[in-house]
Amino acid sequence: MDLRHLTVGYRPVDSHPQALRPLGSPTRMPFVRLSGRWLERMGFGIGTAVRVHVSRKRLVLEVIEPEPIAPERRQRRYRRMAGD
Repeated sequence: MDLRHLTVGYRPVDSHPQALRPLGSPTRMPFVRLSGRWLERMGFGIGTAVRVHVSRKRLVLEVIEPEPIAPERRQRRYRRMAGD
């Protein structure tokens, strides 16, 4: 297993109307950014669907494998694309 260390940061979020918000203090939301070629090497390429398992103090990311196309559906799809 490959081990990575990250730090939880924050993103400012303007969730309050301007009149109710104290000056200069937007709401802060926890934020984790994952990026790097290592994601693709581990199967998390661009456009990959991901499931996040959440429990207290633990996040697990899992690739959602695409459903295989049944052979009969593949043939109908091909005919439709070919103009039949």
